[in-house]
Amino acid sequence: DIPPLTQSLEEIIGDFANHIFLKVVEEGVIIGSIRGYEDSGTCYIGRVIVADDYQNRGIGTQLLDLMEKEFKNAKRYELFTGKKSVRNLYLYRKLGYEEFKEVELNDKTTLVFLEKINES
Repeated sequence: DIPPLTQSLEEIIGDFANHIFLKVVEEGVIIGSIRGYEDSGTCYIGRVIVADDYQNRGIGTQLLDLMEKEFKNAKRYELFTGKKSVRNLYLYRKLGYEEFKEVELNDKTTLVFLEKINES
């Protein structure tokens, strides 16, 4: 029930107007992607996706690093994931993101919001 899994095609197409999309391609196939936009000094990062067969190879780390470089003047970076997404939470914490808020969507789904202050 989290927004990345319920977004319509029209909403995705609409995001191209104000988001930056980055992708990792291997042999002509997209194996990872990420999108983000900046508002009032915060870079909002979303839809960090790595194909199952390519996970645990540093691609998610690479995508997040590239997005942070794309928005190098942002004061902070923010993203969210499901509370049950243990691997995502591990990665984000490892990369310096800290939890600052939880939002319960329903009795089965809680979102965890994380932020990272830009030290540069």
